[in-house]
Amino acid sequence: MKPIINRRKFTGLALAASAGHGLPGFSRVFGATAPRELDKFGGWTGKQFKPTGFFRVEKDERWWLVTPEGNAFLSFGISHLESNLFKEAYNREAWQERLGVANADDWQTFAPALRSWFLEICRDYGFNTIGVHNSLQVVNRPVPAVPYMQPIHFIDIPLLTEEDCRERPDVIGGAQRPSRIGFPRRLRNLGPDAPGKRAYVETMSKVYRDRIADFNTTYGMRFKTFDALAAAADWRLQTQLSNANETRDNIEFLHAVVDQYYRTAKEAIRRYDRNHLFVGDKLNGNTDSLDTVLPVTSKHTDVVLYQMYARYEVQRPGLDRWAKLAAQPLINGDAAFTMITDTMPRPYGPVADNLRQRAEWTLRNRNEERITMTRYLTAIIVVLVAGNALWTTTSAAESENRPESKPDVAESIAARLGRGIVLDVSSPEEHSPVKMPYEPEQLDAIRVAGFQSVRFYVVVRRDPATYKAMIDDALSRQLAVMISMWGDGGWAASPKEGLAEFVRAWDNYAMFYKDHSQELVLDLWNEPAGLLLKDGKPVGIKDDKTAMEYLNAAIPVIRKTNPNRILGIGSPGLNGCLELEQFVTPEHLTYKLEDGSGFKNDDGLIGLFHMYHPHAFTHWTQKLDALPRWKEEVREQLSHPVAWSKRWRKPVILDYHLQLIGGQLQSLLRRHEAARIDSMLIGNELHSMATNPEYQLRWEKLIAGIRPLFSGRLGYNAGGLIGPWESSQEYLNVSFIDSLDFIGISAYPRLPKELDADADDYLAGWRKSPYGEDLVAQLTAFIADQGKEVYLTELGSPANKGGIEYFNPGKPMSYDLEQHAAFYEVSLDVLAGVEKLQGVYIYNWHANAGGKPGFHPETNPGAYVWNVFGKPAQNAIRREFLK
Repeated sequence: MKPIINRRKFTGLALAASAGHGLPGFSRVFGATAPRELDKFGGWTGKQFKPTGFFRVEKDERWWLVTPEGNAFLSFGISHLESNLFKEAYNREAWQERLGVANADDWQTFAPALRSWFLEICRDYGFNTIGVHNSLQVVNRPVPAVPYMQPIHFIDIPLLTEEDCRERPDVIGGAQRPSRIGFPRRLRNLGPDAPGKRAYVETMSKVYRDRIADFNTTYGMRFKTFDALAAAADWRLQTQLSNANETRDNIEFLHAVVDQYYRTAKEAIRRYDRNHLFVGDKLNGNTDSLDTVLPVTSKHTDVVLYQMYARYEVQRPGLDRWAKLAAQPLINGDAAFTMITDTMPRPYGPVADNLRQRAEWTLRNRNEERITMTRYLTAIIVVLVAGNALWTTTSAAESENRPESKPDVAESIAARLGRGIVLDVSSPEEHSPVKMPYEPEQLDAIRVAGFQSVRFYVVVRRDPATYKAMIDDALSRQLAVMISMWGDGGWAASPKEGLAEFVRAWDNYAMFYKDHSQELVLDLWNEPAGLLLKDGKPVGIKDDKTAMEYLNAAIPVIRKTNPNRILGIGSPGLNGCLELEQFVTPEHLTYKLEDGSGFKNDDGLIGLFHMYHPHAFTHWTQKLDALPRWKEEVREQLSHPVAWSKRWRKPVILDYHLQLIGGQLQSLLRRHEAARIDSMLIGNELHSMATNPEYQLRWEKLIAGIRPLFSGRLGYNAGGLIGPWESSQEYLNVSFIDSLDFIGISAYPRLPKELDADADDYLAGWRKSPYGEDLVAQLTAFIADQGKEVYLTELGSPANKGGIEYFNPGKPMSYDLEQHAAFYEVSLDVLAGVEKLQGVYIYNWHANAGGKPGFHPETNPGAYVWNVFGKPAQNAIRREFLK
């Protein structure tokens, strides 16, 4: 009977096992004897498959490498044994002494000595595979002693995304790397006879559905046909990274190129070798390469070979995604922890402060890699860098005095949070009158749009279990999650009671979620000074010292149950930029944990700030062109969190701001197209952004980018028919209206002059509003002037006396359901007579509230006043539509 061994134990034994054929099975470093049940290639005979005479992969419960003799194999490899690295000016003498050779340039003595030393290292550290970037002429002579990867070089440029191509100051060798040119830029600029150029034109013709005008809009060109594009050489030498359409086009073409390259390379190899594993290129997991090209490359490869410099918890979200994308085993072919030395001033990846810390990380990561290998991987290849792994020109004392490095886990999660979105909805148990209810499909749309994280608000007095379903749904979709605590307005009057409640709440939340994924981040306090709005002004803890007392009391409580949890910390006030630099410091964050550490030593902190600058623009009181120094204001504000991050060596993210989304919107369209949606509004009541001519070209480019992805009609929903103010005339001034198929109007007309109005008053108000407007004439003239379809995409009125003219949400409601019904009955009757008005959509906020628990004018006025469900207005609307 074969011995029984679990996967994790096998992984541990494999890491400590012999380095293959001819090497003793003992690891002095890890102190473990290799199991006797290993074949000559290092495969475990306790797990057997069909022998084929070659290495291959097979999956039962998990993926395995299988040795030529048919035994299970997990690879723990090493890379970068490159002979020239051992003969640099700074390390030549040390290596000559170490290897016992007189001259490193004497190949006859140097190569065998280097090989002997290398095989000893493999034995001591348990390496059993030779990865890429190795001098095989050294390690394989006279005969191979360890299973190895054989590189085959076909082309002079790798598979590079724009992120990979950019200039980098932090590379393995420590020198700056200039920017490079990838496939899309290189091939699109060739002449008409080049096959690559013809392929590019063919791809663009498909993307733009043979509409050269839409292509020209994206690139600002004047090609008359796609043939003219084919004939143009050097027409676009650079990529405009802010142009979302161009980025999409480059990715589409990169997919086509990669597919052709892999197919051709594999066919060439298989023509002569039908047996060995084909792993393709080593794709970069620290950039967007894997997510971009893996769906294409995995169609051709046997294994996913990638490179990623990070600890397991940082790699894990990517591994989750890539394992689903490829359905293949993964090999991390290049991984290491680096440190700064005189010869490597700008290393890549997680940077240790000194050799001691580097050794601790390596040993700690070894255990994590065992877990990784039991879940996804069949191999891990670590980097051996001569002159740094074993010899250093930096003294231990110098290294110990360096400031702490930024923790790679916090950095990685911060990067994902920085590509996130706020989902401000009510949980299934809350039934909030002022928020849309949560639905899992919202997360699907967020994921499809390309976001990597989502932010939920949690209410201080709610049971933590209230939000578990939302959080788990997001995590299951590979989204990082930040939950932000929303305090109680009563704390402003009773700050001491509020402090106790704040600490108690975080104790409950921390305990409840302590075993959740590290992808769950806790944002301690959203805007302490803005706990609620009263008379249009924020109310909360205005005293900065008091706000910091809350944070100092809560953090130690959280750390008792969540010592490694990432915490987001913003400043007092409204989490402003300047305040982050002023208050999130050791002088104000004075908490101490049980081990005596505090803010400086806490590697699990991320700085958070909110951006409301320029305030007049972000809060819709002025157009951007009326603020000539807005760029300087933004730069000055952002300088504070940047300075904070540099000083305290902690990540920082902007976790609340407003922006127009382009590339994310395009990603959603594929979902819309598949669902056979006929029409789509690309924006809603954006006011100055829609009317300012400064943004017209951006809107037109956005629309041109949408057209190839969405065959339905495109429209925009503009404010209008509300009153004589400029903001209510948005529909008359949409700068990009000519690019749309239809226009929608949000109409909340102010009709009666009197509080106690009847149907006749509402009817008269359409012809002469309290401000003297003839709304019917305005709408009729607009439709005639546009010559395109017009809809009232929102028509609404609150259920109070006098309608919206007398609506004041800050005061008790005076309901009049008969007036509410009269508004809809009269308005729909009037609008039915407006020639060429295509349709009307009733505003029913929110649609899911009607009939739910708590749907009552006293307990839920916000939901009740705008909802038509169960009111006379519902029957009035039904009667009008039946006409």
